[in-house]
Amino acid sequence: MEELIRVVKELQATTGRLEKERILQENKNNDFIKRVFEFVYNPYIISGISSKKLKKKVKVNGYYILSLKALMEYLQKNNTGRDIDIATVQGYMFSLTENGKEIVSQIVTKSLKIGCTAKTLNKVYGEGFIPEFNVMLAKKYWEEMDKVEGKEFCISTKLDGGRLVGIKENGNISFFTRQGQPMEGLNDITEELKDFLPDNYVLDGELLLENKDGLPSKDLYRETMKESRKKGAKKNLIFNAFDIIPLEEFRKGKSKDNCFKRKEFLHSLFNKEYKWIKEVEILYKGKDINKIIELLDKAVANEEEGVMVNLDLPYECKRTDNILKVKKFNEADVRVLGVYEGTGENVGKLGGIEIQFEHEGELYSCNCGSGFSKEERILYWEQPDLLIGKIVTIDYFEVSQNSKTKQYGLRFGTWKGIIRDDKDDISMY
Repeated sequence: MEELIRVVKELQATTGRLEKERILQENKNNDFIKRVFEFVYNPYIISGISSKKLKKKVKVNGYYILSLKALMEYLQKNNTGRDIDIATVQGYMFSLTENGKEIVSQIVTKSLKIGCTAKTLNKVYGEGFIPEFNVMLAKKYWEEMDKVEGKEFCISTKLDGGRLVGIKENGNISFFTRQGQPMEGLNDITEELKDFLPDNYVLDGELLLENKDGLPSKDLYRETMKESRKKGAKKNLIFNAFDIIPLEEFRKGKSKDNCFKRKEFLHSLFNKEYKWIKEVEILYKGKDINKIIELLDKAVANEEEGVMVNLDLPYECKRTDNILKVKKFNEADVRVLGVYEGTGENVGKLGGIEIQFEHEGELYSCNCGSGFSKEERILYWEQPDLLIGKIVTIDYFEVSQNSKTKQYGLRFGTWKGIIRDDKDDISMY
């Protein structure tokens, strides 16, 4: 124990990565210290003991354990935080020094801080010593549109809540945030997952407060965060599940099954009504990319954040273009300075319009060629005066700056089909 305390104090006393690596290397062959670091920093090892539970006065007698190694082995097998488990930890700590009690309390609650990442520990102890916890993160649709064309995909609503991963391993349920931090107190969801989730599987989804008052997305998110950050039991939270993957594949970082097969398996598990676990509905499945904007517009009208586009590809534990997020555009009323001819099938028709917009008090211009119907391209090319000089409404993703010319433009500007005859000034919303 004294050697462990010394090494921990040394690691805590330095901020340099190389110095920390040196300390770890010097103690690399100490199996006891290695086991402590594995217990504390492996996100899949659950102790079931929080700081609050450790202070609880219990009326039961725990098991008599003589070593920290034996205590860690006990907690790894008995990790539900029962009174007998608390009593076992308290019994072991009773005869320790103050320094010993402080270190052991941090170990059993998995709150010990030594300033080392999983990457650093794996560099010293070997690859895979500490599994790195990663979930699948989406790239932006507007930057990866070419990945979707001609491919099969499915669309679902983009939920704005707290990312939640539920794991059932050997019958035990545990929850983690997107960063791999354990989340406790989800008692209602836990009870339903015991029945719902097959053993040794991972359920991926979004945690949202039950929306009894019909709150818009941004307000629901705020209330969800309030409840999910509470200590103790958390109430009225729903696990909105959108993916499922075997635990072994999740830890390896990639699924064997593609998206559609995973979604079908997830759907089959909803063979009865669950109150606290809900399926994120598939809104569309096919190859029609027009459905993306159509469903995005519906989401925006419903005051939702946007939609998700899943290509029929594996689950990957990283940011990937296998899944794309499509968020709503900004809106602007801009002035039409001119029109230009199209290319390809739009030769002899409108290619787009040159527009003037405002950014940080200055006026800039750029082109906008998306969103026009075939009829509009003919009409406005033959009668440009219907547009030139007028204020029109467009959607855009963001104001961007060309790295070479330093000119500002509106990224992904899209014609909305609205001519503002009621105003003559530019407005950026």
